[in-house]
Amino acid sequence: MPTTPADQPLSGLGVLVTRPPDQAETLCRLIETAGGTPWRLAAMEIRPLPMAAPVVLDGYDMAIFISANAVQHGLAQLRGQTRYACVGAATARALANVGIERILVPEAGFDSESLLALEPLREIRGQRVLIVRGRDGRETLAQGLRQRGATVDYLEVYERVAAQTDTKPVLRAWQRGAIDLATITSADLLEHLANLLGDEGMALLRATPTVVFGPRLAEKARAMGIEQVQPAPSNDDTGLLQGLVALSSR
Repeated sequence: MPTTPADQPLSGLGVLVTRPPDQAETLCRLIETAGGTPWRLAAMEIRPLPMAAPVVLDGYDMAIFISANAVQHGLAQLRGQTRYACVGAATARALANVGIERILVPEAGFDSESLLALEPLREIRGQRVLIVRGRDGRETLAQGLRQRGATVDYLEVYERVAAQTDTKPVLRAWQRGAIDLATITSADLLEHLANLLGDEGMALLRATPTVVFGPRLAEKARAMGIEQVQPAPSNDDTGLLQGLVALSSR
C-alpha cells in the first residue's frame, strides 16, 4: 500500500464500514480525517425490545452492562442505584456520559473473561447481579458468576436484526478496487454480513484486510476464510482506526 503523510495515514484507501447506521458515523468521520474514504454497508440493525416493568436496582449488588447499546436502551428501565460494571471502554464512556462515575471495567481485554478476572467479581458468592444486554448474548459471564455463587438475572433490552441494505453499489466499488480495508465489530454482525454479501461478496471480503474487535472475533473471521485479520487495540472507534492504520502500513 502507498506511503502517506503521517497526518493522513489512510490517504487514498477505501474502508468498508459495516456497523449499524446510528453507530457508523463517528468511525466514518475518523476515516475521512485520516484521508480515507468510508464505504457504508450496514449489515445489522439494533432494535429496542418492548419495555418491561421498571427494574429496581436496590435489590441488586451490581448491574453489568454488556454494550453501549445496553446503556442506551436499558437505563430508562432501571430505578434506584447500585454498583456498575461493564465490559469495554465504549460502554464505560456511555455510562459516564449519563453521570455514572464509579464503574468497574477491565483495563486490558474487552470481553466477559476479562471482566470475570477482576478482583471484585472473584468474591461474589451470595450477591445478586443484573446483566443488561441484547437478546441471545453469550452466556459466559452469567455462567462464571453463578459458578462463584452469585444469583444472576438478565434484562434484555435490544435485539440485532439483519439490515435490508442494497449491496450493489458497494460490490461494484469493491470489484473495481475502491475498497482496500474492512471493519467488523461483532460475531453477529459478521454472520449477518456473510448472509448479506453472498458468495460473490464473501470472496471479496476474504481477500480484504479486516480490523475486528477482539481475539475471539479474529478467530471467527479467520475460520470464515478472511485471510488478513487485525484485532483492534481497543473496542471502540479509535481502536478501529488504529487497527486500520496498522494494516495500511503493511
